[in-house]
Amino acid sequence: MDTALRDYGQVMTNLANFSSPSVANEKYTIVSVDVDPQLVSDNDRYFNLATVAVQKQYGTIEIIHHSQLGNAVSMIFSACDRCKHYNLVFETKTLDNWYHFVGADGTFSIFSINNPDLNHDQVLNLLKSVNVTSSAQQKRR
Repeated sequence: MDTALRDYGQVMTNLANFSSPSVANEKYTIVSVDVDPQLVSDNDRYFNLATVAVQKQYGTIEIIHHSQLGNAVSMIFSACDRCKHYNLVFETKTLDNWYHFVGADGTFSIFSINNPDLNHDQVLNLLKSVNVTSSAQQKRR
């Protein structure tokens, strides 16, 4: 597994990457799933630091408070009853990114999507196939 510093300021372990077909001179969508191997004691601080890191990385960004995926994705991940969720949707002159941070049991998983609205239905179907659970939920099964 690949471990690297991400644009949101954390050294992450990459679990998976999914890419839409590439078309000549066209944008395409990449969905990445990362997990932070370090334990986190303050979820809100973690997300705030990630937001600041993104702003430092890209300079001027426009944070978008709504995206087509936002409500649907929140419903998908709401099955994790002990998880804390954060969305960071932003645009630069060259990027359109959406990050969904899921904090559970002291760790964070981050689902990042570039150009999320280009392949909305496919991205939504992919995310619906993901199952995020806390360790407490796993023990109850």
